[in-house]
Amino acid sequence: MQISKAFRVGFLRQSALHEIDTFVPVQKQYEMLKTILLIYERAHELIEKGIPISQIMQTGILAEYEELKFKIKNDELDKFETYNISVKNRLKKLEEAYRQHISS
Repeated sequence: MQISKAFRVGFLRQSALHEIDTFVPVQKQYEMLKTILLIYERAHELIEKGIPISQIMQTGILAEYEELKFKIKNDELDKFETYNISVKNRLKKLEEAYRQHISS
């Protein structure tokens, strides 16, 4: 449910009055889709390992995704890779912390 909300707000909703969001090129849409799929797949893996969705939500990743299209300009698509690396690192850190919590 949380992923679908982030997708709806961060990808599907468009603001014709916003300088960046008035027009979104196909390549940026593609990068945004890759990012939400990364978040979904990685979060799903963590949930299957027993990590509560509340812990994933506390990382702020989904809230950030909802604002991403406004923060990354249409000619700054390389910033998606930086963000995706950040997502991977934060979720890996969460997984490691949770693993240590359970084993102690």
